[in-house]
This record gives sequence, C-alpha cells and structure tokens, in this order.
Amino acid sequence: MEKWLISRQKAAEVSGNTEQPPDNDVSASTSAPTQEKRKLDNKESSHKKRKYDDSYIQFGFTSSGYPDSPMPQCVVCAETLSNHSLKPSLLRRHLETKHANLKDHSVSFFQHKLKDLKQRQKSIAALSQNTNDNDLQASFRVSYLIAKQAKPHTIGENLILPAAKEIVKCMFGEKMARELDVIPMSNNTVSRRIANMSENLKTHQIKRILESDYFAVQLDESTDITNLAQLLTYVRYVHSKKFNEEFLFCRTLSIRTTGEDIFHMVDSFVKENQLDWSKCVGICTDGARAMTGRFSGLVKRIQDIAPEAKWTHCGIHREALACKKIPASLDITLKNAVKIVNLIKARATNSRIFAAICKELGSEHETLLLHTEVRWLSRGRVVSRIFELRHEIELFLVEQGHDEYKQMLTDSLWVQKLAYLSDIFTKLNDLNLGLQGRDTTIFTMQEKVESTIKKLSLWTSLIDKCKYDQFPNLKLFLDTTSSTVNEDLKSDIKCHLQNLSAALRSYFPEISPQWNWVNNPFANHSVDHLPISDQEELIDISCNSRLKSCFAEQSLGDFWANLKDIYHISESAIKYLLPFCTTYLCESGFSAMTNLKTKHRHRLQLEDDLRLKLTEGQPDFQELCKEKRAHLSH
Repeated sequence: MEKWLISRQKAAEVSGNTEQPPDNDVSASTSAPTQEKRKLDNKESSHKKRKYDDSYIQFGFTSSGYPDSPMPQCVVCAETLSNHSLKPSLLRRHLETKHANLKDHSVSFFQHKLKDLKQRQKSIAALSQNTNDNDLQASFRVSYLIAKQAKPHTIGENLILPAAKEIVKCMFGEKMARELDVIPMSNNTVSRRIANMSENLKTHQIKRILESDYFAVQLDESTDITNLAQLLTYVRYVHSKKFNEEFLFCRTLSIRTTGEDIFHMVDSFVKENQLDWSKCVGICTDGARAMTGRFSGLVKRIQDIAPEAKWTHCGIHREALACKKIPASLDITLKNAVKIVNLIKARATNSRIFAAICKELGSEHETLLLHTEVRWLSRGRVVSRIFELRHEIELFLVEQGHDEYKQMLTDSLWVQKLAYLSDIFTKLNDLNLGLQGRDTTIFTMQEKVESTIKKLSLWTSLIDKCKYDQFPNLKLFLDTTSSTVNEDLKSDIKCHLQNLSAALRSYFPEISPQWNWVNNPFANHSVDHLPISDQEELIDISCNSRLKSCFAEQSLGDFWANLKDIYHISESAIKYLLPFCTTYLCESGFSAMTNLKTKHRHRLQLEDDLRLKLTEGQPDFQELCKEKRAHLSH
C-alpha cells in the first residue's frame, strides 16, 4: 500500500500536477502548530521543579542547592539526589534501603544529624578557604623571592615549583607532592604578583612620606641595554622617629633627557601621588648640565616651586673629579700600564699564555684587570695588579718579543712610578669606598675628606724626609732593589699630593661652624646666631645624661628624629641632615638594573621588579591575599 502511495505521488510530480490538497489535508496542516505547542507544554510540565517541604526531615533529608531548584540531601550519608527525587516515596525508599536500621528513629534524631552535617560542611568550607589562602600566599612569597634575586619570571614554573615537588616527593611522598600543583606559578602570574607587591609597597611608602614633615630626593639618569633612558629616584624622610632611605620610582624618558624632560617626569610623579613640593628640602644629583643648568636645569626648576630645597653635588662624583688630574710624567706611566694590560687582554691567546705563566710561577692572581674610566675604583685596582704581576708580565713580554714594553718593566724609575701610583690610587679608592653606603650625612662625608686632606699634608712632609712607609708598594720595591727615589720623581710625587689636597679642598669646602651643634650638641659651640629659645633647648639637651647615652648608640639622624616632638630645635637639625650627600643609592640601583634587564629580558618593565629588589621592607602578604581571590587556574 505504501509503495502504491509513493508511486502515485511521484507520478503526480512528473505530470506537473499542481492541484491544491484536499480539505482534510489543509486542516491537518493547520492543526500541526497546535500539536507542537501541546508537546512543549507537556515537556515543560515534565521538567517542573519540585519544592522541598520541612516535613521531609522525618525521612532524613534536608535541602541543598539553589532555592528555585532544591535537591534533597541525606543528613546521614550526605548523598545528594536529583530534584525529581523530592517525593516522600522516593525519600522513604532511600532511608529503608540504605539506612534500614534508622528507619524507626524519631524526627529529633534526624534534626541532630542535620546539625552535625552543617557543622561538617562549615569545617570543610573553612579548610578549603584556608588551603586557597595558603596557595595564594605561597605564590606571593615565591614571586617575592624571584624579584628579590632578580631572576626571570619563568623560573617559578620551570624550576622552583618542579624542584619543590621533587623535594616534597622524596621527603613526604607522592601524595603530598601533588598538593603543590595548586600553587599558581606561571610566568604571567608571577608578573602580576610582583606588580601587586610593588603597588602595595608604594602605597604604604607614599602614606609614610605624606605623614613626614620633610623629605629629600636623589636622582640620576642612565641608559639601559635597549638604549632607553631610565630615571632613578630615591627618597629620604622621617618616619617612626627614624631616617628612612627608600627607592621611589624608576621611569623611562621617552625621547630626550633635558632638564625640562626630567623635571616633568618627577613633577608628574609628585602630583600623581599628591606629594607636597614645599616639603622637599634637598636634591642630590651629579654635575650634569641637564641637572644643574643655571636657567633650565632640573635643580633650578625644582627650587622655583620648592624654595627650601638645597642642591648637593654628589660627593663620590666630586672625589672622582678631584683625583682625576695627575702630573704628566705619572700620567704617561699610567697610560703605558694600561697599554700593557690591553696588549695581554686584547687577544684570548695572550690571556691564556699569561695565565699559564702565572700558574707555573705560583702567582696569587692569573689575570689582569681592565681599566674603565667610568668605574671609580678601576685605576687603583688595575695598577696594583700590574705591580703585583710585574715579573710575570716581563716573562710574557720576553716570550712574545715586545721589547718596548719589556724595557719599561726593567726600568727602575718606571717601576717606582708604577708602585707610587698603585699606592696612592689604593688610598683614594679607600676614600671613595668610605663615601659610599647608606645613611651618609654631610658630617660623615666631610670627616672622611678632612682626614684624607690632613694625611696628604703628612705624606708630603714625609717625602721631604725621604720616608716612604706611607706607600707600602714603593717602600717594598726600594728595599728589595736597594734603590732610591731621584729628585725628579720626588718632585712629581710632592706636586701630585699637593694638587690632590688643593683639589679636594676646592670640591669639599669646610662646613660652616654655625652647624657644628648639629653634629655634637653636647660640645661647647658658638650658637649666638640661633634664637634664644633654641639656645635654651640646646642647653637642656647638652645637660641631659640620658640623651648623651642615646647619642652614642644612635645614628645622628635618628637621634634628632627622636627629639622631633620634644624640642623645636630638632626641626632645624633634621632639615640640615635630611638631604642626600651622594647618589650612591642610584648607582647601586643601576647595577641592579643591569642584572635585571639583559638581552634576554629586554622588554622587561623595570619599576616593579626594581622596587622589590631595592626595598628592604617586605610587602603585606596578608593584605594582598585579602584583596585577591585564589584562582587555581592562575
């Protein structure tokens, strides 16, 4: 029959029959939507959500899930059923089949079981939350260590986490090792953690600076490996009755490094963080024109809006400038010594041959050091190393046939000059190192310079007496070779020492006596220039034996900071001591920047990593964890 109908239909299509369908076909087509609607209504009715009733507790069931789609949960075994099972018969069947021994218990028994179930769920939720918080804090702490050691952000996922898992696996087993899988340590996650910790440190720092009455800054600019000009800034302020020195910011100067560009960069940071320029009492920079220009330099622009800000030329740079000029004969000796070093270090073969000679002779060192003009300590170290290895250098020059340089090393006068240069540069290096470091004040810097100036005067007088004990290498050579210093070299040495003394005095003028009371308030000083009230307070301080013991135990800045709320005179002392004396912190920051931004990490944004690397205090990990939700996928 079906085949016959199909054949009739095909025949009609072939014959091109376009007749309208009969009336019964039309009625069937019009009733199709009605039938479809009925099917949808039946489907919706079949998926209608059941409601939970409080009486279901008699079967040992409570409600869980969403209120509009509750699901029954057994209070005994905590098994959760579907919403379709919210029927007394199905709930009773679960009780009788799985908990047959409890089917005759009263409703109060199941209510007690319900309380136990809720307590267990609460404990599990708290444990899960603590676990997530611990994972998040572990992620922050490991990221902090990565930034503190200036390591790539990928090291967490590629090395630290696998290493930790291996350690835990060996010590505690596979199960405990798998617990570490939930710690987020991907490259992007570590970057975000470092950014969050940097922002946390910055927020607390800005708050402390705003609370301080005064602050001072030191700035310096340098170019990184990608030729970007990086402006590094540190700040010194008073907080908790102590002087604090901290990294402030590192920003990239997009195009030029003029005084105007640097000022706009610093000024935008100050305004962005709502700092007050009127509280700035000190600016320490190098002597670059962009910093110290008379009309448009950075210092001039800052002083226009911060009248109390005093400029300090970096003491380390001043010392380097003062020690730069030497007599012509000594300068020729230094240049020839550098040429010998370059001859040996320029070719790898020469370096290996020289190292073999040193090793064969049992020398303490096997390599020479390169001289770099911008490195403050290089001259002293280079010349001292040449003097120590002069015999090994002579053998190398003989083997390689460099007679010109060999003759220098066999010339007693040339070696005497070399010995003197090694001694005097070593002493100047000691002065340079003494000016470096944190918590340096104008008094500590001036004391070291004054000591050197007086020593130079002493050494000059000893030269006239033909005494060279102050120059150990020169003394050793004279005693070993039984030679003496001729009058020309003696004159050059005296001239050099006198020029050094004059240059240091020119760059480091004496401190005005009117500020001596700041350095030692317990000594007798002329303070007639101070107001009567300040003189009276200074008398009270000098007569306080307890403060005298505190003065011996604390740094000078901290001593006056502790008196800030007691004596008004301490405000003048703080304003005088607060400005930086050197840009040592910026220089050390650039060294850290060199380690951070390499050719393998040339796109790294420095500020966040530098802040964690250079800041001594730790971020608030508890606060960071509260602000973050633990996402195990990150």
